[in-house]
Amino acid sequence: MATDEVFTFGPVPAAPQKNGADVGWMMVSSALVLLMIAGLCLHFSGISRPQTTLTLVRLPLITTAVVGCIWYTWGYSLAFSPATFSNDTFAGISWYGGDMKANAYLDITARPVGIQGPDSSSMTGPKIPEMVYVFYQGMFACFTASLVAGGAAGKMRVGRFLLFITLWVTLVYCPVARWTWHPQGWSKLRGAMDFAGGTAVHVCSGSSVAAFAVFAQIEARNWTASVTFGNRMVKLDVKTWRIWRWISSSPLPRGTEVELTATPPETVSGVHGIVPTPQQQPSTPSPESDLEIQQAQLPYSINHMVLGTALLWIGWFGFNGGSALGANLRAVSACLATQTAACAGGTVGLLLQWGLSRLDRMAVDPAQLFHTPSMQEFCDGVIAGLVAITPAAGYVPVKYASIFGVVGAVVCKILRMIFNTFLLREDRLSVFAVHAGGGATGMLLTAFFAKYALIESSLERDEKLTTVVLAMQPLASTGTVDLWTERWVLAFGKDIHCAQTIIR
Repeated sequence: MATDEVFTFGPVPAAPQKNGADVGWMMVSSALVLLMIAGLCLHFSGISRPQTTLTLVRLPLITTAVVGCIWYTWGYSLAFSPATFSNDTFAGISWYGGDMKANAYLDITARPVGIQGPDSSSMTGPKIPEMVYVFYQGMFACFTASLVAGGAAGKMRVGRFLLFITLWVTLVYCPVARWTWHPQGWSKLRGAMDFAGGTAVHVCSGSSVAAFAVFAQIEARNWTASVTFGNRMVKLDVKTWRIWRWISSSPLPRGTEVELTATPPETVSGVHGIVPTPQQQPSTPSPESDLEIQQAQLPYSINHMVLGTALLWIGWFGFNGGSALGANLRAVSACLATQTAACAGGTVGLLLQWGLSRLDRMAVDPAQLFHTPSMQEFCDGVIAGLVAITPAAGYVPVKYASIFGVVGAVVCKILRMIFNTFLLREDRLSVFAVHAGGGATGMLLTAFFAKYALIESSLERDEKLTTVVLAMQPLASTGTVDLWTERWVLAFGKDIHCAQTIIR
C-alpha cells in the first residue's frame, strides 16, 4: 500500500473517466450488505424464544423496505446532501443536509464521491458516481434499522414500530451518519476515525435497543413512584407517565420520602381493557416445569443461528471492504483485517466458554470435567470481533486485527454477563452488549493502533483519544432521543406487547 495516500469520505473533483472496477466492487459490496440483513433474520430467530421467532424473521425485512423508502424520500438528503444552513458559531460544521435536489433521487449524479487528499482541491484515490454511493449508504441505513428491529421484537406492535423506526432514522441515524462520514460533520472535522460505522451503525443501534429493553421492563413491571414534599404528595406512574398531584387530607411529616413499588405484569386481556382473572398462587415447581424453563432459555434453532452468522460473516466483507469506495489495496486490507478479527473473536469466545464451563463443573462435581463447545458463544465471539474491527478496518495494519477480535470478544462477553443478568434482561439477543460494546471498544482501540500513514489526520495519540470519545457521544444522545421518540409513539395507546414478557 502506498504510504503517501490519505483517505477521507467526501466529494472530489470529477476525474476524466470513472473506473469500472471501483463501480463494480461497490455494487457487489452493497449486495453483500443487503445479504447481512438476511443473516440477521436467521441469526436473531435462532437465538430468540419460540414466541418471537416469526417476528424476528419478518420484521428486519419489513424494516428494510420502510427504511429504503425513507432513504429515497428524505434520508439521503438529510445525511449527505450539501448543507443549506450555516452558523457562524460553528464555522464549517454541517449538522444536516438540505439540498432538495437529493430528495426522491432527483439529482444524484452531479456530485461524484470518492477519496480526497489533505485539502479539498487534491485527489489521491478513486472516485465513484454519487448514485453508487447513495445505494451503498442506503444499505447501511437498512442494516442499522434492522438491528434495532431485532431488539424491538415482541415489545411493540409492528405498526407502531414502523412509525418509531421512521422517526428514529430521521432524528437519530441520519444526523449521526452525517457527523461521522460527511466532510463537514462535527466529529469528522475533529478527526474522529470511524471507517465503516462503529458509532453510526453499532453504537447507535445498540444504545437504542438498550432503551427498548429498559422501557420493556418498566412497562411489564408497571412501576409507580410516590414522592412526598412536606404535606404535598406527587404520585408518578412511570408506565404511562401520568402525574397526579393532590394535597393530603392529613399533614405529612416534613422532609422528602420516595417509594418505588412494582405491580405484577399485566396480562394480554388486561392490556386490551378486559379485567384479568385473579391469578392463582404459584405452586411448588416440579422437575418437569424446571426442565421446561431451562428449555425455554435455549436458542430456538442452532441451525438458523449458525447459518445467520455465516451470512453475516460473508456480508461483512462488503460492509468493511466497500467502505474503501473502490477496488484497491485499502479494500483488500480491510477485508483481511475483518477475516482475522472474526477468527480471533470466535476462537476466544470458545475458549471463554470452555474456561467458564470448567469452573462451573469443578464447583459442582470435580469428576465431570468434560464439556462440549457452545456454538452460541462461538457465533457471538465472531460477531463481536467483526463489530470491533469495523471502525478500524481501513486504519490499522492487518497485524493488529487479531487484537481487536480478542479484546472485542472478551469485552462483549463481560457486558453480556453484567447487563443481561442485572439490567437488560429483555435484550436476549445481546444487541447492546455485542454491538454497542463492540463498537465502542473498536473505536477506543483504533486510537492506539491506527497507522499515521493510513489516516487523514496528523493527531497525536492523546488527541486521537479525545476525538474518539467525542465520536462516541451518540451513545448518550441516541439513547435520550430514542426514549422520548418511543414515548411519543406509545402515546397513541397503551397495549404494548410487553405484557407477554416475564421478568424474574
